[in-house]
Amino acid sequence: MIQRLSQSSLSFRANELASPREGYDSQMVKNSQTAQKQNKVIANLFAQLSNQIPMQGSAQKLDVIA
Repeated sequence: MIQRLSQSSLSFRANELASPREGYDSQMVKNSQTAQKQNKVIANLFAQLSNQIPMQGSAQKLDVIA
C-alpha cells in the first residue's frame, strides 16, 4: 500500500510580482548589478595589463636596412 506524503514546506509557485512596475524596477536593479560586476572585471583586466613590463624596443622606431 502506498503511504500518503506529508505536506512539505516546498513551494513550486513562481515569484509573483504585485505590479508591472515592480517587475520593471527589479529587472533594472539586476541589470545595474550585472553592469557593475562587468565593469569591475574590465577594470581589473586593464589594471593587470598596465602593470606588465613592455618588451625591450617597443614603441621605438626601428631602422630597416634593405
